[in-house]
Amino acid sequence: MFHKVFLITFSFLLLLSLPVCANSADSVVVDGDLRMFGLGRLVFPDGSVQNSASPQGPMGPPGPQGVPGPPGAADPSYLSFNYYALGDSITYGYGSSSGSLSYADILNAKFNFNSFTKLAANGATAMPILGVPELATQVNAIGVNADIITVMIGLNDYWQGNPLGDVDAVLLKPYASLDKSLSFAEAFRYCLEKIKRDHELARIYVIVPIQATAVGPVPLELYCEFEIIIANYLSIPVIFADTESGLWWGGTLMPDGVHPNDTGYTVLGNYIARRINSM
Repeated sequence: MFHKVFLITFSFLLLLSLPVCANSADSVVVDGDLRMFGLGRLVFPDGSVQNSASPQGPMGPPGPQGVPGPPGAADPSYLSFNYYALGDSITYGYGSSSGSLSYADILNAKFNFNSFTKLAANGATAMPILGVPELATQVNAIGVNADIITVMIGLNDYWQGNPLGDVDAVLLKPYASLDKSLSFAEAFRYCLEKIKRDHELARIYVIVPIQATAVGPVPLELYCEFEIIIANYLSIPVIFADTESGLWWGGTLMPDGVHPNDTGYTVLGNYIARRINSM
């Protein structure tokens, strides 16, 4: 009998000596000291008890600015590209302090192309005119390695009064039947489609001519409209330099009302670069 009483008493004392956290199925012991009970109470090693989270205080002041990191690497996507720039004096660079640095040179400096060939010529037109540089000559000079090709033409066709033609009828003609001597529309489609056929993998961009004070028999906007229609027909992206570049004939960036100056070419080049990057 004595032994039974002893065993019962010993077992009871043993249970009392177990950690308090064992009294609850929800209790957890963290690192043997910090105790969390099922009711959400925290008992810290110093015996203090926390029943709820303390309210969050106000946000402290920001820390000091860290040291700026190194600049990111230049966009490598154009480093292996070969760029050909076609057009008239706006592309050649007439009006700049050097007389030959244009938006195309700005693009080359920004993108760091593998190679850059400027085929543009002062006075060039899409329609052939005796003694005047012709767009088709530039088209034929594009290398087989072309990756990016830009075409800005039409201002001299407008100023020379070259007939617009019927763009709807021109789009219905077979390519082999096109005659670039008949109208601006036919000449532009011939040149643009030849570029497309000869350089199917190249990125081709039509840059609509910028505004100008030069006066032709019909509005310059009609030449721009025909270019847009033909480019859309050939699925070639259009860059709207006439309405989006920021250049206008009444500003200080085009002193003669036709050609940009150095700052104007920089503005135009930066705009075209943004458009190419977004396409």
